[in-house]
Amino acid sequence: PHDWPVTTQKRALVANKLVGSYRFGVKKISPSSESGRLRALSSYQILDTPREREFDDLVYLACEACDAPVGLIVFIDRERCWVKAAIGTRRRKSSRSESLCSVPLHSGKLVVIPDLEGDESAGQVEGKWYPTNARFYAGMPLVAPGDYVIGVISIFDFTPKHLTSEQERQLDIIARQVVSVLELRRLSLARRRELTARGSLSRVSLKEMEVLQNLIDRLPDLIYLKDTAGRYVMDNLAHRYFLGTNRSEDVIGKTVDDFSPSSLAGKYRSDDAAIMGSGEAVYARVEPVTDPAGVMHHISTTKIPLSDTGGAVEGLMC
Repeated sequence: PHDWPVTTQKRALVANKLVGSYRFGVKKISPSSESGRLRALSSYQILDTPREREFDDLVYLACEACDAPVGLIVFIDRERCWVKAAIGTRRRKSSRSESLCSVPLHSGKLVVIPDLEGDESAGQVEGKWYPTNARFYAGMPLVAPGDYVIGVISIFDFTPKHLTSEQERQLDIIARQVVSVLELRRLSLARRRELTARGSLSRVSLKEMEVLQNLIDRLPDLIYLKDTAGRYVMDNLAHRYFLGTNRSEDVIGKTVDDFSPSSLAGKYRSDDAAIMGSGEAVYARVEPVTDPAGVMHHISTTKIPLSDTGGAVEGLMC
């Protein structure tokens, strides 16, 4: 694997016309915005955690989509950039001030630098936090609810190149999937803490359930929980709207048979049973779905089995 130099500092030329007016250490995030961004990041309890397969899978998909040898999922703390998952490097953190990850953090959108040494008129950046001899960089921000950029998917290659519009679209989808996994992970952690403290979800107060419902209702992704019988036990507004209703009572207690053609419903039941039977999550799998008008769509789904404190699977979250 290619890695960063540890003791030496080199100058990196960053193309002025590609990055715009941005210079490392010049453009600032306002204190109030930075405070909210750090709170959003902290809420996920992701920093300094061990490797997790779902993030490893997503960084692999990002490298495959961009046909690149090096990829990282990076979360940006107050002073550092911390790597949750990586391919092609062993580096796990660096100073925020010297990292290319700061570029998409400040821009809030995809940054593509086809050739890191392509413009000698560009400003120079002391130090470099990217692989030795890297020439290409792409950084897609990870945007949490509230429009807070909490991290970046970074892609590097050792030859200058461009991304196609389809590659850019795929990178955007994967970035949104990372945030969706974070949200599902946060809900799962909260639920496990509640189970540990109280022994059963049935003892969670109505107020606490309302808070959880309000949280997932604000997310644009389709989210639901099912029990082992395939019955919906919770979902969010986005999921209900897709099913053609805005009332939870129209969904809770029902199954896919009530909303999907029999051919698709059978597939969903089989897939869900396999996930709950194996205890293994499925990430970023494209599934066919139909809306109330009968129009077929293909959406990227992540399904995670839910277990009680004894390890017994009691449902799944999507």
